[in-house]
Amino acid sequence: MAEIWQVSENVVEDIVEKLTDKQRDIVELIKRQAVENVVENVVETSATFAKKLTVTPRTIQRDLEALQRLGIISHKGSDKGGYWEVNAKLH
Repeated sequence: MAEIWQVSENVVEDIVEKLTDKQRDIVELIKRQAVENVVENVVETSATFAKKLTVTPRTIQRDLEALQRLGIISHKGSDKGGYWEVNAKLH
């Protein structure tokens, strides 16, 4: 069982290493948001992140989708009232 976990950790590390700087910044913003207990909808989050990172909301949406496909983040709740969460294995 430990060998399987080790493989999973290595895969996660490889994925995280390949993230762009902007994607890493988004992950950090999501972590900070979770700590501050701020829950925004996806559109507000995209707009908020875009403003903080000085990119377009569409760029943020593409990065959020990519991070979600990679298993780095997941969306909890509804589209209007949900929030992004960094998966526990990456904390």
